[in-house]
Amino acid sequence: TTRSPRKATPEPAPDPAPPPAPAEAAVVSPKGTTRSPRKEKAPAVEPAPAKPAEAAPKAAPKKAPAAGRREEGQKPSKEGKAEAKAEGAPAKALAKEPEKPPAGESKAEGEAAPKAAAKKVAAKLAAKQAAASKNTEEKGDAYYQLKVRILSARGLRNADDSFGGTSDPFCICEIPGKPKSRFQTKVIFDTTEPVWNLEVELTGAALADCLKFIVYDKDTFSSKDLLGSVELPPTKFLPGGFSGELKLLDTNGGSAVSAESYVTVKVDVIKSYSADPKSAKCSVKKMTEASKTPLASKDAPKLIITIVCAKNLRNADWAARGLSDPYCICEVPGKPLSRILTPVVQDKLDPIWNCTQQVLDWEPGDSLSLAVMDKDFGNRDDLLGRVTLPAEKCYPFTFEGELPLKDSGTGRGKGTTATLTIKVTTEEPAAA
Repeated sequence: TTRSPRKATPEPAPDPAPPPAPAEAAVVSPKGTTRSPRKEKAPAVEPAPAKPAEAAPKAAPKKAPAAGRREEGQKPSKEGKAEAKAEGAPAKALAKEPEKPPAGESKAEGEAAPKAAAKKVAAKLAAKQAAASKNTEEKGDAYYQLKVRILSARGLRNADDSFGGTSDPFCICEIPGKPKSRFQTKVIFDTTEPVWNLEVELTGAALADCLKFIVYDKDTFSSKDLLGSVELPPTKFLPGGFSGELKLLDTNGGSAVSAESYVTVKVDVIKSYSADPKSAKCSVKKMTEASKTPLASKDAPKLIITIVCAKNLRNADWAARGLSDPYCICEVPGKPLSRILTPVVQDKLDPIWNCTQQVLDWEPGDSLSLAVMDKDFGNRDDLLGRVTLPAEKCYPFTFEGELPLKDSGTGRGKGTTATLTIKVTTEEPAAA
């Protein structure tokens, strides 16, 4: 059989733009089957020679985790914590590497941080040492419980003279700077020789505390007037106590002439104790009549006084064309029951009394106050002179002699020298 040959298909005309890559014509096999042509491989580009890499360190073979230990990312168990604590964590013994300052922090800031921390630690240590030193100083401070008696006063200024009256004095006692230690006597009206006989127990007096006594005149319609004040330092009443007169200062604030005023007090030390200053508080307990110091016991010695005479007394009745009418008072300061009065001798400047009596309520350590007065009927009695016999001259030795009187030259008799003659003896109690 004959067949006509196939006509070839003409190729399309090329476009003016660069034509795309022509597709490869299919290859016809002799058997008439067509297959896609093989794609040619692109020539392999040889890579640039690489630098020889350093040998990486061989990683240590991982050991199997022991019992109780945890791998990375695993939460610790209670058994693991106990085992780590028993074996002793070596991390505490190893020094930690200093942490590098974060990025962006200057070198100066990095150096300043440890210095600031060191200063903070030093400040804390200094504060602890100061606190410890303060506690050491505060521990063991000595405090005292005292028995304070405000007995009497004499020679007080008459602050009510312009009103035709007499001062109404009262006394305040306190430890300066401790308001709770403050206490006061009652007011004694119309006198410049008050007897208060107040007794209190004062607790919380420190070793360096003094006692301040202030005497005022009570005014009903105006503020109180200062009649004088005085401080008793602790060196005078610690540890053995104090008994006697204290001269008042600032007795006449509005005048250049000061009055000779005195207050009689007695301070006894009941006990001493050690306490923390924060817990050692002041307190005052006023003693009732039943709880006050009792009178001298039957076993105490008896004090006998003989008021013999006085000489060179001033004439307080010259305006009435007469002479003084003197009498003498003797008492233990602050003990009204001990008061003794001699008879009045009319119109005499050298009276003789020869009055012998026992001084009640006297006990060893008490002093005697004596005053010579002029008796005026219808008016207030005038002072002719005063004197105090100290306790050491009363007991255990006897005394007999002439004593110069103070405040004896007031008024017309200024410049005279008045004296008082007395005799003091003691009687010991009879043996049982």
